[in-house]
Amino acid sequence: MDSFSATAERSIGIAAAVARRPEGFRVVTGERPTGPLHLGHYFGTIRERVRLQEAGVDMFLVLADYQVITDRDTTAHVRENVYGAVLDYLAAGIDPRRATIFTHSSVPAQLLTYPVHQAAYILFCKGNLVPVGKDNLPHVEMTRVIARRFNERYGQALSMPDALITSAPEVPGLDGRKMSKSYGNSSSLSMTPDETVDAIRRTRTDQDRKIAFDPERRPGVSALLSTASIRRRS
Repeated sequence: MDSFSATAERSIGIAAAVARRPEGFRVVTGERPTGPLHLGHYFGTIRERVRLQEAGVDMFLVLADYQVITDRDTTAHVRENVYGAVLDYLAAGIDPRRATIFTHSSVPAQLLTYPVHQAAYILFCKGNLVPVGKDNLPHVEMTRVIARRFNERYGQALSMPDALITSAPEVPGLDGRKMSKSYGNSSSLSMTPDETVDAIRRTRTDQDRKIAFDPERRPGVSALLSTASIRRRS
């Protein structure tokens, strides 16, 4: 059994334990403030965080501004992106009375090197539950290795975090590729209704008058259908 399959199987038991005793878990997760949050963030992660919060799970959300400094050519707009992300959190249902929202830079002792600092903030927050998709699972596994080796040398000082595999759908962008800020194909959560309509109208479609789902031949139309389907299921 590969690492992902083993973790996915373990996640079933973890999810059941969360449902039985949510107060025994602390989620530590977040994102890099590199631009406006979009529908991919909402359907992929934020909606699940709100669900766990409402279930009674302790929630720590970090905006990794230090990570932007170390892996991007520019730090322009980081401050406003942090503010924008917080507003998006609140609008989506994150309750600051039940969730702790903070930035990397608010912890001066944080390590700057990625991905070690990701492990550092999970461990110093004493997080024991990290909702992730398949792509980010190796980061949680590395965090577990660091915690295990530290505890073997210095005693049981660090919590051992578990990955909770989410079943989040991949939200397509307006051009049919994965929705991404770097692709410039996203629908931001902070868009006004008129801005959203304008963005959708600029989606490249084709001259076929029939609506059909065909991601390879008709990526624009298929992306719109996929997004509409996700929203109907939510």
